[in-house]
Amino acid sequence: MDIPSRPLPPEAAKRLSVAEYHGEKLQDDYAWLRAPNWQQVMRDPSVLDPEIEAYLTAENKYTDAVLGETEALQTALFKEMKGRIKEDDSSVPSPDGRYVYYTRFVTGGQHPLFCRRPIQRDASLGEERILLDGNALASEHAYFNIGGVDHSPDHSLIAYAADTKGSEFFDIKIVEAETGDQVGETIPDSNGGMSWGADSDALYYVWVDEEHRPREIRRHTLDQEDADAVVFEQHDPAFFLASARPRAAASSPSPPMTTRRRRSASSI
Repeated sequence: MDIPSRPLPPEAAKRLSVAEYHGEKLQDDYAWLRAPNWQQVMRDPSVLDPEIEAYLTAENKYTDAVLGETEALQTALFKEMKGRIKEDDSSVPSPDGRYVYYTRFVTGGQHPLFCRRPIQRDASLGEERILLDGNALASEHAYFNIGGVDHSPDHSLIAYAADTKGSEFFDIKIVEAETGDQVGETIPDSNGGMSWGADSDALYYVWVDEEHRPREIRRHTLDQEDADAVVFEQHDPAFFLASARPRAAASSPSPPMTTRRRRSASSI
């Protein structure tokens, strides 16, 4: 019986690198695989060192070759797991003012649809409006992940965050709820967290720095010409920032900000 030969795994070149920490020297033959410009690579994968990219590509090809004989099994397992999931599932409608908001999925789709229905005088629900179609938004990108989604208190605008590179740097866009047309410029460098001010004229969002640390709460005002204002900055790297607007605080002029450590939280 002939046993098919397996492909040989790629071998990364050894390049000695010595680093010293607390008086201890550490030797690493593969430190070169950690791109020194990794922050830029997170934003733009095309700037990755071609030699590193070539090695990663070789690793992926090796994986595909070794697991090639299991493709039929992989397909069967995927179908079995998928068959146990309700593909056209939906969330419980959440009432807010004169609308109920909810998300739902469609069979064969990978991303949620964000929808709302008006509440009629007899408490019945009116016709559905799809505010954001995650599948349609994803169709233009090789990678797509939708983050936070928030509607303005006056229900006229929808803000959503999306990562199209896998970097977890989210771009925020604001669109009109009725038409889907974008309002203003795209807001870059967010972690996807956001919340509207009570007047529906300002969006508060979490800005991340080059280390991908959520460091600032910024305020973006519609139709503004100046840069977004920094409302709060957390200098301590042990803390993370978040912004939220509880419904009970809808009359507040701005959303509360929270600074969060791994095991504790405190309000700002």
